[in-house]
Amino acid sequence: MPQNAIKRTFLTVSQAARRLDKSERTIINYINEGTLYAEQFDPGKPRSDWMISLDSVERYERDHKDD
Repeated sequence: MPQNAIKRTFLTVSQAARRLDKSERTIINYINEGTLYAEQFDPGKPRSDWMISLDSVERYERDHKDD
């Protein structure tokens, strides 16, 4: 990996759901509305799994820690 490359960590929908204590459907809704950043594992394939950015999950936790 090049020295200046950005290393990103991703979670699955189920991992994010467990971490945020939400349902998998809620996590998908958060992705669709832009609350969580995610990329599809294989964008050309229908129903491809989502890879959710750990950074966006951590940001959600910070922003909603009193909820």
